[in-house]
Amino acid sequence: MKISNVDLYMIDPDRPDPDDLLGESPGTTVAMLRHGWGVVQVAEELWRLVDPERADRLVAWRRRANAQHLRLGAEDIRELLELLDGLMEVIVGPVVSTKGWKLAPEQVVGLRARAPTIFDEERPIGDEVHAIAEALHAVDALRAFFERARAARYEIMA
Repeated sequence: MKISNVDLYMIDPDRPDPDDLLGESPGTTVAMLRHGWGVVQVAEELWRLVDPERADRLVAWRRRANAQHLRLGAEDIRELLELLDGLMEVIVGPVVSTKGWKLAPEQVVGLRARAPTIFDEERPIGDEVHAIAEALHAVDALRAFFERARAARYEIMA
């Protein structure tokens, strides 16, 4: 997968950053998700395979988040989690096999054009049958990151 390299940071806004001598920091960084912003785009592509309307809602959410300079509060986090909810269930089975989460080789050609971020040109031939499974794992990590932030009442920033 070739995705945006923008990392996401979980911030505790109630705990000042001890290294911030000027008092400009939004809080202490608690955790980081490498390439997290790109995984939002992966989720968009996965939804587009099964529910284009849900994908469009995720695109709208991402555009609003960009307009806020990627400073995400409780409502943004809640909304993203709602948009991700159910993705695994609609992909595993209808799109990928429930046994090993692999695509049938004949599925790859049709899906490659519909999900160019997931099926990037650098992926070795033969490995493409695992592309959707890798994308699902990345989105699951994104979901867990946002759930942790929601539970602790943290913010997320890029």
